[in-house]
Amino acid sequence: MAIKQESAEDAYQTVLAHAGCAMPNRDSLYTRIIEEVHTDTATRGNNGFISSPSNAGVWPDLQSGTAYVDSDHDGMADAWEIDRSLNPDNRNYKDTIGTICWSFFKIVLITFSQNKPGR
Repeated sequence: MAIKQESAEDAYQTVLAHAGCAMPNRDSLYTRIIEEVHTDTATRGNNGFISSPSNAGVWPDLQSGTAYVDSDHDGMADAWEIDRSLNPDNRNYKDTIGTICWSFFKIVLITFSQNKPGR
């Protein structure tokens, strides 16, 4: 497998583009932190070093969404299991190894990280 190499500057930009809680989008706290890194203008803590949560500034009000239906409570959405011909009432699938040698639970986490929840 080829490894994508980047210059130090490109790697820096890649990390900033993908760092922090960014799914489905960054909250105001991470947006501020990334902007401060870009502009080298730390506004909290000791030159940007946060030693306690109270130093981080205003915490955003995070709204929860609607949970996906998960009949067997195995962490995999019923729709995701049905799409893969799995039984949504059988919680034993989460540890089953799929055709690519990963557990179905790992596969569902990868699917969610690609912003395709439930599918």
